[in-house]
Amino acid sequence: GVHGALGRIELGSVDLGVRHSDERIAWNVGAYFNRYDNYIFVAPTGTVDAEDGLPVFAYRQEGVNLHGFEGELDVPVRAVQTGDLMLRFMGDYLRGEVRSGGDLPSMPPYRFGAGVDYDLDALHLGLEVMRHAKQNRVANDELPTDGYTLVSLDASYRWPLAQGNVFAFLHGDNLLDEEARQHTSAQKDIVPLPGRGVRAGVRVEF
Repeated sequence: GVHGALGRIELGSVDLGVRHSDERIAWNVGAYFNRYDNYIFVAPTGTVDAEDGLPVFAYRQEGVNLHGFEGELDVPVRAVQTGDLMLRFMGDYLRGEVRSGGDLPSMPPYRFGAGVDYDLDALHLGLEVMRHAKQNRVANDELPTDGYTLVSLDASYRWPLAQGNVFAFLHGDNLLDEEARQHTSAQKDIVPLPGRGVRAGVRVEF
């Protein structure tokens, strides 16, 4: 399969993608399968170091299969006469399996969500809701993670200057103040993602 980001062809992989775009709708769907004979990963051993009291992880090299899919749908709302309103729907799924048996560690769960974007001249407003499922397909001695929903909001405005412009923004993350533990994080069992947060700023561009 062609790996466009790296500019090379990789044996043992199959990537399929279909996309469509016109004035009414835009969508893309992709699926992939990768087979590795000597995949290197780090996995928990289930033991704790007696001196430091820390869990012990070990690097392994196994034959694994990775497969998944992703998709996105963008729908402009033509009923809005002032400005541009766009609805977005997205989702993805990844599964990693060790061919000798078991699941790969640190695999993200499937997720799906929706968003809305509104643009009127220099004004932009955006809202996104993303649901991350629980992950219970875990490797031996790896802890599962609960599902969570992240809601984010952003607003921005750009004022033109004689030379350049002023860009002001307001952004809110995890507005539901969910306890979110990202399964791919090495610190997920200790430190969750940040709670509710809001940040604002002004940038002068010239």
